[in-house]
Amino acid sequence: MTELTRHDVENSHGLPDTGQAPDPLDAQLAWWPTTALQRGLVAHTLMLHDQEQASDPYVGQTRVRLAGPLDPDEARAATLGLLRRVENLRAGFLLDETGDPVSFVEPWNEELAARAFTTGPDVEALAGAQSAAGFDLQDPPLLRFALASESSSAHELVITAHHLVLDGWSMPLLLGQWLRELAAVRGTRAPSDLPAATGSYAEHLGWIASADREAAAAFFAQTLAHADTGPRPHFLGAPALAGTGQASETRELPAATVTALNAAARTHGFTPATALRTAWALAADFAAGTTGTAFALPVALRDPSRPDADTVCGMLTETVLASGDYQPGDSLLDSVVRQQQWWNRSLEHQHLGVPGIERALSATGELAWSLLSFDAGGAPDRFALDGLQATLKATGDSSHYPVNVHVRAGERWQIELDYDARVPAHVAATLAEALVRGLTALALDTESRIAAIELMDPARVNGFETSGRDYAGS
Repeated sequence: MTELTRHDVENSHGLPDTGQAPDPLDAQLAWWPTTALQRGLVAHTLMLHDQEQASDPYVGQTRVRLAGPLDPDEARAATLGLLRRVENLRAGFLLDETGDPVSFVEPWNEELAARAFTTGPDVEALAGAQSAAGFDLQDPPLLRFALASESSSAHELVITAHHLVLDGWSMPLLLGQWLRELAAVRGTRAPSDLPAATGSYAEHLGWIASADREAAAAFFAQTLAHADTGPRPHFLGAPALAGTGQASETRELPAATVTALNAAARTHGFTPATALRTAWALAADFAAGTTGTAFALPVALRDPSRPDADTVCGMLTETVLASGDYQPGDSLLDSVVRQQQWWNRSLEHQHLGVPGIERALSATGELAWSLLSFDAGGAPDRFALDGLQATLKATGDSSHYPVNVHVRAGERWQIELDYDARVPAHVAATLAEALVRGLTALALDTESRIAAIELMDPARVNGFETSGRDYAGS
């Protein structure tokens, strides 16, 4: 890892010199590589700069309810301590002379860290202001904490972060380490069950850099050769800005269906997440009027050889492409088992990311128009410290894809399909309905032929010919 001064970083990338260099003790910047997803996120964020109507879908926000005594000065000090300890949270991003994104990590100083904390009386106003402010990728930190206090014992912490430096899987780890820093400020011992962000992000990047990209490209070129690389679906023809006109379709998979789906998964050796991928492949193909529709999946990359891999906090997410590999005469069981086998084989190659997969498939443009995420549950969301109870509430984030499907597992599955102005409302409703019908078929009759599955209420089919593009939005 090369160490550069601020002057070196700015001038080696064709950017203006900001003037006087910092004190010698703080003059060193860490120069880090970027992951495939980070490079894509930088590109999407820069494209939004000229589109004033659109907000950055990769700026996420998490709320934390804090019940108990908390002094704002203590919270501020804990935030500074967190940024000192977890150095990758101080990362910024620049373009080099070829236009490729690079990452630099600012040396810790209180002025930089102080920009990451604010307070206010109204949590909704604070959250709105933090979200609207966005981030300048060249001016870290790309992470801010805002504390609103209703009383001396009722608070809400709003964490706003760009996905470039923090993913959703790291949020319990981030909060656990923040509470550990709070304990240090108070001079008390943190409970042993509090998550601790002790893993090295630099070593995580080194692990990714050492991966075999040629083998990964060959794997995806072979196993996704069936993917549709033709024009995007007809229903995405209307021009619109990513992140504008957001709307949602929500559905619930009933408890009885979830129980049956879990039982089928145990019996036949596939996971609920694989069942979801299979059902979404059917729904996306149905709506697009094709087969092999590619869709994006977020995955958490962690080095399986490192026992401390789960203690690395930051941006460890990558996205990969998947698609259904089936024929109409295949059974659902054949399709879901094939999907599970593919997934298991893909794990060592997922570091390649969507751009690398698209190159391997010789795609001439972006293949996926949807992103599918699955929250299996089980991550800690409640923590305690010295009479202070911390509870993670919902995290709000999105992506640049026209359709984003979020599924939260539990006794009942909660399905939220978010879509923007590029997608007609009746298409979104059909996608949501088809997903539920596909999951239900997997739960109740895995032996059924794919061609026999009714992914839309027959009463709603109007002039349906051979393509899902031909149905009327009634």
